[in-house]
Amino acid sequence: MHNPVKPLWLMADSSPFFHGPKGPTWFADELERRGYRLDRAFYAGHANDHQAAHFAIFTAAMAPVVSETACRQLIKNGDWDQNWRVGDLLLLAGGDPRKLATPETRAAVTRALQQGVLIIGISAGAIFLGRAWEEATPMLGTVPYVIDAHQEDTNWQRLRALGSLPLLGLPWRSVVEWDAASGLGSLYGPVPWMGPSP
Repeated sequence: MHNPVKPLWLMADSSPFFHGPKGPTWFADELERRGYRLDRAFYAGHANDHQAAHFAIFTAAMAPVVSETACRQLIKNGDWDQNWRVGDLLLLAGGDPRKLATPETRAAVTRALQQGVLIIGISAGAIFLGRAWEEATPMLGTVPYVIDAHQEDTNWQRLRALGSLPLLGLPWRSVVEWDAASGLGSLYGPVPWMGPSP
């Protein structure tokens, strides 16, 4: 039986949507290369308290692959109760990763992943897909690393403080893929910083 689960995409920021290696068509080209066809795109701005400007960036990023009317914002807990399907994309936006660490969000993202939804985490959204936030706050744990984003100016000090845990630092403009079968792979931009492997 075909496994619908897609790799997770982890991003430090949204700039690769607009300034990819081949210009703004990078995202659409990568989807086409993989045979991913999107029908709907969902934006979860829980980590940034649903700021309207962030949703506007999302709809602009999705413009090459889905219509604006196919872009939807998840705001209330009830919005998570989607009939997820293979042609969906779910973007977990940046902000405070602790705001994503709720039972409703965990259950919804897990269900979406199992239904073949393409899930992209940006900054806090990527951190949420990892093991923990600064060790103290458990995250979803699908990616077996403690993740941080755009902290290269500090030489990943927050991550290094965690010692021997598996660590993943996402530099600005980077896109990393996590596949349970093949592990981590760099899709675009600077190579991520990594601590001990899991």
